[in-house]
Amino acid sequence: MKDKYINIILFFLILIVPPLSAIERGEDWGITPLPVVAYTPETAFLFGFSGLAWYQPPENTLTNMYMFEMVYTTKKQLALRVGLEHYALEEKLKVETEVSYSLFPDSFWAIGPDAPDCSQEEYTPLKLELRQSLPYRIFPAFHLGPVFRITRHKLDDMEEGGILYKGITGSEGGRNLGLGYCFIYDTRDSNIYPGKGTIVSCSNIYFSEWGGLGEYSYQCWEVDLRKYISLSKKSQLALRGTAFLNSGSHIPFQELPVLGGPFLMRGYYQGRYRDKNTFSLQGEYRFPMIGRLRGVLFGSAGAVASAIEKFSDSPVRLAGGTGLRFAVNKEENLNLRLDSAYSAEGFKIYFGVLEAF
Repeated sequence: MKDKYINIILFFLILIVPPLSAIERGEDWGITPLPVVAYTPETAFLFGFSGLAWYQPPENTLTNMYMFEMVYTTKKQLALRVGLEHYALEEKLKVETEVSYSLFPDSFWAIGPDAPDCSQEEYTPLKLELRQSLPYRIFPAFHLGPVFRITRHKLDDMEEGGILYKGITGSEGGRNLGLGYCFIYDTRDSNIYPGKGTIVSCSNIYFSEWGGLGEYSYQCWEVDLRKYISLSKKSQLALRGTAFLNSGSHIPFQELPVLGGPFLMRGYYQGRYRDKNTFSLQGEYRFPMIGRLRGVLFGSAGAVASAIEKFSDSPVRLAGGTGLRFAVNKEENLNLRLDSAYSAEGFKIYFGVLEAF
C-alpha cells in the first residue's frame, strides 16, 4: 500500500514540474535534459538524469537522435545507457548503437506461461551490453544490414534454495555473443512521432561460442510490425505486433523474451512472464488535448510459450491504460510520456521520453 501512495505522489509531481526551462534549441538541433525521480520496492528511491539530443541537417528528412541515461538509487545501485540513431550516406545508412551497464536488483519468476506468484525470488544481475546494427537502404523503403550483440552477465545475491541458486542455464553468468542480419521496410513519415506509415523490422541472430568469445549457442528470430494511421490532422491510431522466437537448448534465462515493461505490455512487471517464444499485440489511440498536452488510450495482449505449437495452450495476458504527453518540441513532436497502466498485476506508472512505440 505504501508503494502505491508513493507512485501516486510522483504521478502528480511529474505533472506539475515544468521541464522546458532547461531546454536548448537551435534551428535544426535541440537538447532536452530531464531529471529522473522514481520509487520501486526493489530500489527504494531512484534519482538520475536523462538527456536527449536531436539534429536534423537541412538536407535530411530524418532526425538523428542521441540519448543518455544515468540513475542511482538509495541502495547504491547504478544504471547507465548511451544510444544513438544516426543517418549517413544521404540517409541510406542507419547506424543504431546502444551501450548499457546495470547493477540492479530484479525479480525472477519460474519460466513459462503459468509461473506462479510464489515462485518469485530476488537477485542482483550485473549486465554490460553492446548492441549494433547497420541497415543500408538497398531499395526505396527497404533496408538490409548486419547485427552484432555482445553481453556480459553476472549474478549476485541469489536467494539460497531458489531456482537460480540451484542452477539453470544463465545463472552462472557468462558471455553471450551474437552475429546476424536485419531486414527493415520503413514508410513512416517521421522516426520520432509517426503520423502515418508502416515499419517492419525482422532480425535473425546466431549466438555461438565463436572460438571461445561466447558461452551460449542458440538462434533468435525477432519480428516487430508497426502501423500508424492518421485519423485527423492531430490524432493517430498506432498498432504494433511482435514475435520473439528462439531455437536451441542452451539459452541463458536473461536472454529469454519477456512480457511487460514500459514499451511492451505496460501494466506487467518486466520479466513477469518469460519463455523461449513470445507474441504481443498493442494498440494506441493518440489525440490532442490543450496546448502542448496530448492524451492516449492503449491496450495490449500477449502470451509466452516454450514452443510455437504450444501457444494455443498458453493463457493470453491483457493490459491497458491511459496516458498524457507533453510536447517539449512541437515541431518534432518530441514528447515527455506519462502512462498509467492496469493489468492482473495491478496499477503501474511509467514516465519517459518518446513514445512506447
